[in-house]
Amino acid sequence: MNSLHSEKLNMSKLSQIIQLLVNARPSCLLFLAFVFMLGGAFHTFAAPVEDAIGEIASSFNSEDWISLEEMHTSDVIAFPPNQNRTEGRSEVVQLWKDYRASGIADLTFTSLGVNTTGGRADQYGTYSMKAPDQGTTVTVMGSFLAIWEQDTATSIWRVRRFAWNVEP
Repeated sequence: MNSLHSEKLNMSKLSQIIQLLVNARPSCLLFLAFVFMLGGAFHTFAAPVEDAIGEIASSFNSEDWISLEEMHTSDVIAFPPNQNRTEGRSEVVQLWKDYRASGIADLTFTSLGVNTTGGRADQYGTYSMKAPDQGTTVTVMGSFLAIWEQDTATSIWRVRRFAWNVEP
C-alpha cells in the first residue's frame, strides 16, 4: 500500500472518529475522557521505569558503580546469555564491571513495553552495545526482560530480575 493511500485511509478513519464524537451522548464522552485519563495514569507509572533502564546504561557507560549498585535490589538475580545466573547486588555489579573491563561500551536500552502492578513492574525491550571482536569493534544487539520492584520508603524503582539474550 502506498503512503498516499495509507494517508487517505487514516484521514477517513479520523473523520469517522470525529463524527462519532460529535454525535456522541454526554455519557459516552465522559467514558472516553475516563479512558484517556486512565491511559495517562498508566503512562505515568511506566515513565519512571523507562527512565531507570536508561540510568543503568548511563551508569555502566560512565563506570559509576555506586549508582549502578543502588539501582538493584539486594536479592537481584541476573540471567546473562550463555552463563550461569548471578545472584546478589554486589555480584551483579561485579558482572557489569567484568563486562566493562572486557571492552564492552556504549550500552543503550530501548524500552518496548512496561506493565506495572502495585510496586512491581515488568519491562521488555532491546539493547545494543559495542564489543571487541578479534581486533575490531562490533555492535552486539539483543533483547532484555527486567522485573522491577519499587522501594516503598523512597519510591525508587530497582531491578529485581534481569535477563537478556544476544541476537545471532
